[in-house]
Amino acid sequence: MCEVFKLSMIRQFFIVVLFQVVTLLWAFQYTNVHRNVLVKTSSLKMVYIPEGLTKAQWEAIQKKEAEEKKVWIFNLIESLLLGR
Repeated sequence: MCEVFKLSMIRQFFIVVLFQVVTLLWAFQYTNVHRNVLVKTSSLKMVYIPEGLTKAQWEAIQKKEAEEKKVWIFNLIESLLLGR
């Protein structure tokens, strides 16, 4: 009786382990459905524009700030390299 019980327990253990492995493999399979969700991009492009400004005015301000930032970074690097 004890031998049959041990054999039955071993079979049950392997069946449970096999079931868990199959479940994990099935849960993490890579399909085209998942790929399409990851690749899909939105066609809606929203841009922040402060209240009271037009799009052109806001772009001009951003361009000016970008130029000032480039000059500031250049001056910082120059002062670090030349020790001024």
